[in-house]
Order: sequence, then C-alpha cells, then structure tokens
Amino acid sequence: MGRDLKILAFPKPLLEHLGKFGMGEGVIPAGTYPKAANGNEPVVSATMGTTITVSTAMSNEMAYNITKALNDNADRVRKIHGSLADYEPSKGHLFLGVALHPGAERYYKEKAGSSSPVDRT
Repeated sequence: MGRDLKILAFPKPLLEHLGKFGMGEGVIPAGTYPKAANGNEPVVSATMGTTITVSTAMSNEMAYNITKALNDNADRVRKIHGSLADYEPSKGHLFLGVALHPGAERYYKEKAGSSSPVDRT
C-alpha cells in the first residue's frame, strides 16, 4: 500500500502452464488496488481455489473426518468467507496440483459410489 506499483497481467502461455498445476485464469477487478498505477483497470491474473494442505503423517481417519465435516456442511463453509462462496464439494478433489491425502480420497470415493481412483490432477 505504501509503494508505487503496477500490477502485471499474466500472459496466456504462463496461465496455460500454471493450469497444469491446478491454477485457473481470473481477473483482479478494477479498484482492488487503488494506489497502483493501473489500479483503475482489470488485470488478468492466475487464480487458485482454496486448498487445505496437511502433513502426510496425518492419520487417514483424521483426514477423512476433516474432509467429511467440510463437504457435508458446504453451506456453512460458504458463509465463512466470501472467497468460499462458490465452493462445490463435488469438485473438491479436482485441480489440486498435489496428491490427495488417502483419507480425503476415501471420502470422495464414497461420495462418488465408486471404488475406482479419484481424479487427482
């Protein structure tokens, strides 16, 4: 807030590359950074959904219970913060960029009614 700045747009090739790691394309709305030299313009940027990262040492049961609590109460989760307003539990295992914890994977498999592996990419 105290320094002169210009927000740089992400070029399309960079956005395409980042897409391989679970990032999407979005826009920083005009007025978000009013002191930026281009703060009155929308700027194309990379986006990423909310991701909860846990240790591989976490028990499968704990990871399952956390995943279940969040996804089975999606309406409550969406009210926590505006950035969670569009959280969709059925897509929670997609576009992670990292491996899904086995406990969380169990939850998503159960919800899908399938014993096949959940898409981890």
